[in-house]
Amino acid sequence: MARHSGCARPSPEPGSDGLRVGRRIALVLLVGSVTAFAALLGTPSTGLVRLARDLVVFNAAHLATAALCWWPRAVSARARRAWRLLAIALVLSVAGNVCFTLVAGTASSDLLYLTTYPAMNVAAILLIRERGRHIVPAVWLDGLVIGLSVAAMAAALVLAPLLRLEPHTPATDLAYPVADLTLLVVLATVGGATGLRLDPRLALLGSGLALTFVTDVAYLLANLHGSYREGEPLDLGWLLALLPIAAAASVRGPNPGPHGAPHTARIQRAAVAAPTAAALAALAVLVIGYYVALPPAAGALAGAALLVALVRACLTLQQLKGLPEARRQARTDPLTELANRRHLHERCARLLTHQDAAPVSLLMIDLDGFKVINDRHGHPVGDALLVEVATRLAATMRRDDLLGRLGGDEFAAILPRTTPLQARAVAQRMHTALAGPMVVAGHVIRIDASVGVSAAGRPGTHTATLFREADTAMYRAKRSRTGTAIAATALA
Repeated sequence: MARHSGCARPSPEPGSDGLRVGRRIALVLLVGSVTAFAALLGTPSTGLVRLARDLVVFNAAHLATAALCWWPRAVSARARRAWRLLAIALVLSVAGNVCFTLVAGTASSDLLYLTTYPAMNVAAILLIRERGRHIVPAVWLDGLVIGLSVAAMAAALVLAPLLRLEPHTPATDLAYPVADLTLLVVLATVGGATGLRLDPRLALLGSGLALTFVTDVAYLLANLHGSYREGEPLDLGWLLALLPIAAAASVRGPNPGPHGAPHTARIQRAAVAAPTAAALAALAVLVIGYYVALPPAAGALAGAALLVALVRACLTLQQLKGLPEARRQARTDPLTELANRRHLHERCARLLTHQDAAPVSLLMIDLDGFKVINDRHGHPVGDALLVEVATRLAATMRRDDLLGRLGGDEFAAILPRTTPLQARAVAQRMHTALAGPMVVAGHVIRIDASVGVSAAGRPGTHTATLFREADTAMYRAKRSRTGTAIAATALA
């Protein structure tokens, strides 16, 4: 009879009063149709009662769900397209129901039912792309391991008993649970790829598809025994599967950030344990298949899951090999090879929590007249000048000091166990290092710097406070043309 999960007319603008009223009417029609069909179960399968139950009430539930899917509470255009594909699949299912009821099960109804699956698969992929378009490939591999393992276990636990029960099962009857499994694998894949954090829409949609799968398997068993009749409790399973699908269409999707905020996959226990358990389950299927005859599909899916798991392991090893270099690059200024802003702030915060590092002094260095040089000679010369300045400043540092570039022509140096007066002496060495002329790309350039000094005498000072005070002192040195200025709080 009916199988799964549009109606096409101009859509009101999302959020309008007319659309809300239309959704409520469709929801009432859906619940009423399911209730009415349940009440009519067991009535005679002849005459007008049969037509009212199997043709009108049964299909009214599908059309109501199609209407909710055609006008979903979706945020993005991609999500709306996905739900409208589901609506089209529901309308195709209604057409199959009509053929099945009026012609008592025909090849046309099977064709219509099976054409719903491509639309549903594309819809699922669109919803997944909205959810996981920023997920890194390694995480998708985890999801694929889970999806393939679920499919392998389903083939071993569901298809194997069915084929043993009836080796010559009609291909069309077997196609429905297999197609259901394909959709569930897609959802299991995205579940694994998102660390098992499905949004409510995909969870509800998966629940509806799971119920459809169970009903299709029951239909297959009943059909094999020749015991299936329209209007029996089995038909109610397909209608109950519509309820979570309709609920999924009525749940508002996640609001995308500007230009799509990237999804950052956090390493969680579930996200690591799930693909590992899935790979072990696939291995178990292969081991069981050595002793017990299983469908070839079960072995193929389990083998594919282990192959993907192997690729994922190789990718992990490759990532681990590059981790030290990636960490270094994340904390290094690419132009000067000095510490970057992040590294400076991390080091400063760490020193400010250790008593044996006090007092911690900070030098903020800003080059005088760099913008004029950069504009006159061009950015390549300006960059080369910054590299030369970094080299000369680094020569003034002691072993435990850290010199870094904040950005542009601003540098900073963190000096542990250094008083403000000692820090001023370091600043004076910097002025001396920069005093000589620099030959950069054939140009003889002279440049000096203004240095601000701040200091924290005991643990507890915030990094932001230390940087702000050094920055203020640096601008005071620049205005007074004294070269170096110490923050008043550092001398207190």
